[in-house]
Amino acid sequence: MARLNLSDYTSGGGSPMGAPMGLLDDVFAGGGLRMIDRNDPGNMMGSRAPLTKAGVEGLGINPWEDVWGAQGRVKDPMLLMQYLNAANVMNLDANPWIRAKEGTSPGAYSQYSGGFGDVSYDPYMQTGYDTGNWEDALGAWLYNQSYKGHDAGEGWGGRDRSGDVRGAYYDPSLLRYTDSSQFEGMRAADMDEWARSQGAASLWDLVSKPTALIEEEARWRNDPSLWFNPGAPGMPGRFLGTQGLGLGDLAVDRMDALGSGLEGYAGRQDYLRDMGPEMFMANMLRQDPGMARTGLGQYHGAVTPMSSQASRAMGAFAPQGANYDYLMQTAMQPYLMQQQLQNYFSGI
Repeated sequence: MARLNLSDYTSGGGSPMGAPMGLLDDVFAGGGLRMIDRNDPGNMMGSRAPLTKAGVEGLGINPWEDVWGAQGRVKDPMLLMQYLNAANVMNLDANPWIRAKEGTSPGAYSQYSGGFGDVSYDPYMQTGYDTGNWEDALGAWLYNQSYKGHDAGEGWGGRDRSGDVRGAYYDPSLLRYTDSSQFEGMRAADMDEWARSQGAASLWDLVSKPTALIEEEARWRNDPSLWFNPGAPGMPGRFLGTQGLGLGDLAVDRMDALGSGLEGYAGRQDYLRDMGPEMFMANMLRQDPGMARTGLGQYHGAVTPMSSQASRAMGAFAPQGANYDYLMQTAMQPYLMQQQLQNYFSGI
């Protein structure tokens, strides 16, 4: 018999049924990068590449471990800036690039002299955090990863030959972090804390997702009613678009998976209601006899009889509405329970 996994039956949401917040982890995972395919300029959708801690060789991004030096401090600011910007500039939205006539550069890249060759970062990168022009250095990096176009040349009489291909360039206006001075002396733990101030769960969470995706995830987590309806728990109440969040057509697959997850969650809740508190506790103890010795097992053993009586007594009442009052009560419940227990034991 399979072990009963409590996390499959419970949630951290604030609605009466409890929105299954864990499903959002997969919905809002980073989608990877869309690379301009310089070997196949006719493929204007480019090719996809995962953004992992192993780096992205095709984009000149070295492994993540190379960012850090002694005592976990930032050693390579340029590499860190590449990681912090890649998902925002090179996301999966369809054809996000700037186009330009072959052999020329868009205005945003005019300082790099145009033409077909790559440029060196060195004129823009200097030693230290405060002396380098990181925005221009990042611009040079994007310029080098862009496709400069193809000039078929001239034929008889000076006429242009057919076969010219326009260039495709990453949009440098999508760079979101261009000042590394704030990271000087920071350790990895400090960077995680800074990333949380930017709305992400961790530094790597910030690295792997575009800003728009992070902001949309925050909206869904802060207000589960946007996507979860306790009255119809098996159906998502909101859908991700295929543009604007950096997921491209992955958004469709993510929503399909969310729908399946919600259906499974609703089925498990129905199963629990049919089982009742006593049967639920008995089922847990059969599958894990040692659970009764744990704090969680003792807690369930104490509240199960009361829960059975309370569920029958409360059945005639209307369910609590999913508003902010209920969310606050739910959030405070553990603290109020602890205070009540302390008062009780103090009076014994």
